[in-house]
Amino acid sequence: MQKVISVRITGTRHRQAGEPCEDAILHRKIGQDQILAVADGVSDHRCPFARYGSMLATKTAAEIWTDMLKLYPKSGARHTFFAEHREEIFRDFVTRWTESVVEDFFNRSADEAPQAGEAVLRYVREDLFPPKHLEGDIRGYYAGISRQRDLVEQISLLYSTTVHTILVTDAYCYYMSLGDGDIACYNNGRVEFLIEEAPRNVVSPPHLGRRVSELRSLFQMGCVRITHRGIDLGDHDSFLPVFYAVSTDGFRNAYHCDAQYLDRLEYWAERIKKGETERLQKGMRRYLTDLMNNSRKQDDLSLCMLIDLGTYSPILYI
Repeated sequence: MQKVISVRITGTRHRQAGEPCEDAILHRKIGQDQILAVADGVSDHRCPFARYGSMLATKTAAEIWTDMLKLYPKSGARHTFFAEHREEIFRDFVTRWTESVVEDFFNRSADEAPQAGEAVLRYVREDLFPPKHLEGDIRGYYAGISRQRDLVEQISLLYSTTVHTILVTDAYCYYMSLGDGDIACYNNGRVEFLIEEAPRNVVSPPHLGRRVSELRSLFQMGCVRITHRGIDLGDHDSFLPVFYAVSTDGFRNAYHCDAQYLDRLEYWAERIKKGETERLQKGMRRYLTDLMNNSRKQDDLSLCMLIDLGTYSPILYI
């Protein structure tokens, strides 16, 4: 049985300011395989289109996983491809996201963000093409390329976002992650994290919108093997997976300390094992809303959980 609990809460400070939620959340089921993705648009005056960037990031992640499933329907070939071509998959993800935000920008009215729109459009008019005296000169050709690259980087910055996503198949759990947030699963009575925690209190945190050369060392990708008994995390024993949880940093940051955060995930796992999934699902939104309202930052909060008890059942949303 598999169920998905998907919750997105708009932060209090955004609601009070009349601003939309900058998080995005996506679930897609393809046959027996499940795709989960969350993204958190960067809250910064330099990123007025971050909420669109987060939506496009989850959509792009789903497209990457879907294409991999179609190209490699057999588990062994798919795993080999992923293991040998992570660099290409990463670049393909960033390229697709970048192309989508550039297209979105030029399809969007500058009135939605006058300062950002005017600045970039002025850059297009005045600086995208080389000066007249360089026309026909090879230097002008390369100057044009350089300016176009700068333009794409400026537009991408307007849409800056983090992203966290998993593809759960019958044999493996594949994951990709960039920026603050978590991808966790339950192992032998405790929570295991599939990604390393992003560094906190850094001047320029990792997010889509930065240069590809900078992102490569910050982008986390990998997979863990799922056996008939459960999931194999290297040195850990196999187990029956109770859930996978993909969340933005607003979820972890809503707790006073990491110990409280881990205790909550473990508490949910115990309730699921006791067959209380329906009650958990019904009370999840109210609990997370209260959690956010009582937190210090009162930031947007998104959580997508895939509960896996061995067989399939209809997906539940709240």
